[in-house]
Amino acid sequence: MPNISHNSIEFILLTHAKPLQIYRLIDKLNSMFNYPLIVCHHDFDKCDLSGDKLSKNVLFVRPH
Repeated sequence: MPNISHNSIEFILLTHAKPLQIYRLIDKLNSMFNYPLIVCHHDFDKCDLSGDKLSKNVLFVRPH
């Protein structure tokens, strides 16, 4: 279960391409660090990325 009760950001991802690699990276961070708070600044103009496939500990910067 995601642990986002703390106030600090643990990882920031700046992404723009290769969604499968992004999903793999997030899965690996989740397994290694027990669902840390991850903030993702993704360029949706370059590549689509489905937030539905991500765990609740991943937040997107809006607008991108």
